[in-house]
Amino acid sequence: MSKESELITKVTVILDQPNDWEPWYQIIRDKALVKKVWMYYDISKEKEGLPRLEEPTKPTAASINPTATTISDLSSTEQSLLAEELSDWRSEKVIFREKEHAMGELMIEITRTIARRHLYLIRNKDNLYDRLSTLKLYIALTTENRNRELALQYRSLQEKPRSRNLDK
Repeated sequence: MSKESELITKVTVILDQPNDWEPWYQIIRDKALVKKVWMYYDISKEKEGLPRLEEPTKPTAASINPTATTISDLSSTEQSLLAEELSDWRSEKVIFREKEHAMGELMIEITRTIARRHLYLIRNKDNLYDRLSTLKLYIALTTENRNRELALQYRSLQEKPRSRNLDK
């Protein structure tokens, strides 16, 4: 085992409380950035303004020459051009499949890393953007929530501890 692999640790944050939002969201965002799919689900932007991942369309003889219906209707130059476009299409299709797979992994990761009591929030949400925006709406720490939490903590610090003997 190499020294580098010994130093790598896996961090799992379970989204349960508002305080968990920032680290949990950062991990999900980093995974999406690494897999190059964050641009499709960046919840800091409007959903309508985001690009959509679309499967590349397979080039045909007609896409090279509108009058051609089969490959044999193409000239040798057009056939070589079609062959190049088919090669590009295969590469694009591999990238599409990788991104599609990464998105599926992220869907599972979100489901796996939120507290059981919050699973109802993402029920019937089949899109990463919808899941993330819903979780942010209901769980992320807002200014009002943070002020309320701080007020509760402050009040609890002001109360006299009942279980301790203050003379000691």
